[in-house]
Amino acid sequence: MPLTRKVIGTLLVAGFLVLLIVSGMRYHAGLLVLTGEYQHLLRSTTRHLGIALREPIFQHDLTTIRDALAAEFAQPQISAILVWLPHRDHLLLGLERAPDRRLVPTNDPRRGKPGLSLEAPILRIGANGESRLVGLVGVHLDPEAGRAQLRTRVLQDTLVDGLGFLLLITVVAWMLGESVAAPLDNLRTRLRIVEEAANQPETAETWPHLGSPAADPELAGAFRELRDMAASLGSVLETLWRRGESLRITLNSIGDAVIATDAQGVITRLNPVAEVMTGWPRHEAVGKPLTEVFTIVNGLTRAPADSPVAKVLASGEVVGLANHTILIGRHGKEYQIADSGAPIRDDHGQTVGVVLVFRDITEQHALESQLRQSRKMDAIGQLAGGIAHDFNNLLGGMMGSAELLAAKLPHDDPSRRYLDMIQQTGRTATELARKLLSFARQDRTEAVPVDLHQVLRDTGHLLEHSISRKISLRFDLGASRPLLLGNASDLQNLFLNLGLNARDAMPEGGTLSFTTRNLHLEPGEYIDGVFPVQPGDYLVAEVTDTGVGIPPELIERLFEPFFTTKVAGKGTGLGLSAVYGAVKRHQGSIRVSSLVGKGTTFQILLPQADPKVAAVITRSEVNPVQGTGLILVVEDDEHLRDTAKALLESLGYQVKLAANGVQGLAMFQEAPAEISALLVDLVMPEMDGRSLVLELRSRGFQVPIVVASGAAPPADLPKVLGPHGLFLPKPYSKVTLSQALATVLRPPPPASKT
Repeated sequence: MPLTRKVIGTLLVAGFLVLLIVSGMRYHAGLLVLTGEYQHLLRSTTRHLGIALREPIFQHDLTTIRDALAAEFAQPQISAILVWLPHRDHLLLGLERAPDRRLVPTNDPRRGKPGLSLEAPILRIGANGESRLVGLVGVHLDPEAGRAQLRTRVLQDTLVDGLGFLLLITVVAWMLGESVAAPLDNLRTRLRIVEEAANQPETAETWPHLGSPAADPELAGAFRELRDMAASLGSVLETLWRRGESLRITLNSIGDAVIATDAQGVITRLNPVAEVMTGWPRHEAVGKPLTEVFTIVNGLTRAPADSPVAKVLASGEVVGLANHTILIGRHGKEYQIADSGAPIRDDHGQTVGVVLVFRDITEQHALESQLRQSRKMDAIGQLAGGIAHDFNNLLGGMMGSAELLAAKLPHDDPSRRYLDMIQQTGRTATELARKLLSFARQDRTEAVPVDLHQVLRDTGHLLEHSISRKISLRFDLGASRPLLLGNASDLQNLFLNLGLNARDAMPEGGTLSFTTRNLHLEPGEYIDGVFPVQPGDYLVAEVTDTGVGIPPELIERLFEPFFTTKVAGKGTGLGLSAVYGAVKRHQGSIRVSSLVGKGTTFQILLPQADPKVAAVITRSEVNPVQGTGLILVVEDDEHLRDTAKALLESLGYQVKLAANGVQGLAMFQEAPAEISALLVDLVMPEMDGRSLVLELRSRGFQVPIVVASGAAPPADLPKVLGPHGLFLPKPYSKVTLSQALATVLRPPPPASKT
């Protein structure tokens, strides 16, 4: 069958040409998809490291940095990761994957090697809410392994398609031979016979003359129509394929998650980002209702959120999700998302489906919440500091007057009992103001000897004003050595957060217990906790409540920022994350045990201070130190001026008074040689105490200065005062004032000779 062979040959040649072209396009499209996936991997890896390395870089913790980098090499495409200090002036750590798959240090693995790289800044948000650049992270990928896999896959697909095409050609050839080629060959043979017979003279009258098939207009038109139809169909199929491939590549390259549904809300397509966030592979998700794959809830109430597809189909317009919407993945992972849905319309304007575009804003939401919380705490701290300052000024006048009056009364005078009550109440109020200042200062940088028992007692005093009377506080402080190196304010906030959480867990009342003990860990001993601990001596503090308890499935999430089981508006989810951070800063550990309906215990291990280093500074009353000389008192509060004058005169000093810094500077300049020392208030109108000290020091006066204030001193005050000054907290007593003046007036020791 000559025609059949021609058709089969033409189909084979055309088919293999098409197969080669399709294979090339498939490889090119695969490269585009692979590049998009690698770029997404670069972005996600640098973003994750930018979060994970903030604190380790800030603390210069190379072990944690190395562990974080090594964990990212679980992705086989990653060939190297480098971490620099800001401005790339120093390489902090670099790792690259060696040919034998080991991780080895490196300085610049990209030199002379192909691949993809991305660098990103590492920002740390400080206590004041400002972002600070602490480092740079660079990630390098080697795409060659992925390309080799792609080539192998394309070659396999091409072979499979070629075998399928040969089978198809065999079937088509058989069908053509049976239904088309054989009749046409038969027709052509008959026409040739008829034409030959018609050309014979003896049969010319018997056979009419018939033209050849090529000259037959009807037959030639049929062939042309078949050929045109085949060309048109091929063009349509190619266009459809190109459009589908272009759409697939575009969707896979988008950094946001995309899900498309039909008019019934059944998923028809989703891109790789959507697969990751929902936890559903494409081959499982396609064909399922959107509500089964895309599970969203209100982040505040945890109530199921309305399906955006239903809203779009009902309104026919673009809609967005409400704020605080959370996507719950297939395996329980949660994402804070921003979402929009839009209708898919056909050429007639009819809605035939919906496309959802959403992205993960969990990190952004967390940063915004942290910023709001930080600003709120700053405002509260400033308010507390201002209250404590004014409170201390009032206490200064009251306690100083009481002390002066007590000095004028005989020891057996009945009125002394009431003066003692005033002074004791003043000391209690002073301690409360000190705690307010400690909270306002939020100083977490200096590690000093701290008495854990005193911290717990102070926490108990604060909790007495914050918890219901139905809750009883119990203290069993059994540690014989309660000293540790740390920050008292940080530790107080730690135990205060635990106490407030325990209060919320006992709405009907109960018992809140604080216990301590000493613990020695031998080498090889293991303590289960959030952080590993080394052998040595530890203080163990346990905070136990008799509340509702915590379900086991929630214990692992307790220390996640913003995780809370409280109703909307009742908790920020930051209390236990602050506890986590304080324990980590003190190089301790924490573990939780709980029984639902019985209560919860938080056990905290803190390294005990070395007895050779730690020292407890005990306060003891001593006799006031008498003195002589002229003291210039610069104080804007009239009552405190008069009280200070009386106290100083009772100590043997002469006194001059100034109502503000400007007046005090003028009085000092009139007779600088006559003035032995200055007693200066820190916070004053016109010219404050710090400015007055700076002005005197800038003019070369090294007169002794005592700066007194009811607020926390500026960080640079010791540097401003120099060796001839010190800070005296208000309210001060006659004893502390006399000691401060004696200290600054004492001549400095002679310089040692070398």
